[in-house]
Amino acid sequence: MRQGNSEVSANATWLVVSGLVLVGANLPLNVISAISMGLATAASFSICIVFFQKRTTSAADTARLSGMAQSSGYLFAAIGPVALGALNGLLHSWTPIIVLVLIVIVTMFVAGLVIINHRDIYEGLD
Repeated sequence: MRQGNSEVSANATWLVVSGLVLVGANLPLNVISAISMGLATAASFSICIVFFQKRTTSAADTARLSGMAQSSGYLFAAIGPVALGALNGLLHSWTPIIVLVLIVIVTMFVAGLVIINHRDIYEGLD
């Protein structure tokens, strides 16, 4: 099971990176980029939901992890576009924003690999 999870994580990461690289003034490439990033987002969200259940040993831990992760995730999803748009207004360039997004993507990928290697996310915390 761990091998399949890491493959999904890696493929989702590469879909987002390829989507960001393809962005430009060419409409067909932008369409491919949007599809690529949409597929990656769906795969990433799905694997996160699976991690909630697979990386905990009780229903209470699953609810606790899900509540924390989804609360912070939806907060970042709500603030992110506005904050990045404001940052673009200050910098007058999308390049630093794309670099920032790429750093976040790589960080999420590494975090996913760490999570995959732990059977219980709360192991050793109690």
